[in-house]
Amino acid sequence: MKNNNNLHVSSAYGFSFFLALPAIVLLLGMLFDTRIDFNFSVVYLFLPSLVYWLYAHFFIRNYCKRKLDKRIIALIKINITVDEMVSKNVVSKNFNFLGLGANVEEYFFIIYNKEYDKNFKISSVRHKPDYADIYIPEWEGKKMSIYIDPKELEDSEDTLRVFRFSLGTYNLENNYAYSISEDIAKKGLFEGLFLLYPMLFVCVYLFIVGIEL
Repeated sequence: MKNNNNLHVSSAYGFSFFLALPAIVLLLGMLFDTRIDFNFSVVYLFLPSLVYWLYAHFFIRNYCKRKLDKRIIALIKINITVDEMVSKNVVSKNFNFLGLGANVEEYFFIIYNKEYDKNFKISSVRHKPDYADIYIPEWEGKKMSIYIDPKELEDSEDTLRVFRFSLGTYNLENNYAYSISEDIAKKGLFEGLFLLYPMLFVCVYLFIVGIEL
């Protein structure tokens, strides 16, 4: 099973690790510094990290997976003609909103289709596609299959983002689920804050209480 953990899930796992760091440092100090007496109460300091990891693994991860599955199920395959190559090459830029996840790049090109009178932005997040360095303007006039939610075709937006397509031997079959997952995180930035931080504050409080034991 591919790892389609988006920014929210990865951040949650990261928070659980950082919650454990002070306890790890203290435990190592007890084990290797003869001036510090070993105290079994240090075990309680790992509890907040464990609680947050379980929350991340069984709630946030599954919640994001359900949203991803819902997005994927809604996709339908449509065949279109590349009437115009708006992009002359594959462009890369940072994907995440407000600079979050600075190392996550988006690789995309834009085409125009007369039938739907829309631009389609063919996007791959994090994974550099195998067509990134070829001369893509020669695709103009060719047939392309894209996968998109039909509700989006009814939107008034001129440009629609597409994460799954195929043209000849080129496609994004191995990466589109992860790309959609990151798109969910980007569009649900504030939802992610509510997912991550309330439980984080609870676990920090548990850690402070553990120190006082």
